[in-house]
Amino acid sequence: MDGPRRVVAAWVAAALLAFAVAACVTGGPGTPLRTRGDVGILVAPSPQVRDGQVTVGCAAALIEGELVEDPDGGVAILDAGSPRPVVWPTGYSARRVGSVVQVLDASGGVVATTGEAVSMGGGAIDGGGVRWWACDRGIAPLASP
Repeated sequence: MDGPRRVVAAWVAAALLAFAVAACVTGGPGTPLRTRGDVGILVAPSPQVRDGQVTVGCAAALIEGELVEDPDGGVAILDAGSPRPVVWPTGYSARRVGSVVQVLDASGGVVATTGEAVSMGGGAIDGGGVRWWACDRGIAPLASP
């Protein structure tokens, strides 16, 4: 490789390295975003990207439990008595109404409320399995006993 090409190759390599480091520092494309407003919840950064992997669907697992307010994730689902922060689909938001938090879908409809038991499609796909990544159409209230 001659001098000018070597310089260009070095600059390209340096730019790619800087981009990779910046992605790690900022969390990369698969890091959930926190909404602003009355109650901040975690939302997926894009409807088609999870942890840097392009997806065409949603994880095929199911979780059931009570929704609770969570200082780390905004709203969590109780899983075997422990809160698991929920990463809601892109476009979701939350608001406080009295003593509860309502989770709203992208069109503004209430899909879940803290204190209620729900079943939620999705999966624990964030590597450590700590967060539950919810599917857009997989959230339903559980019938009261």
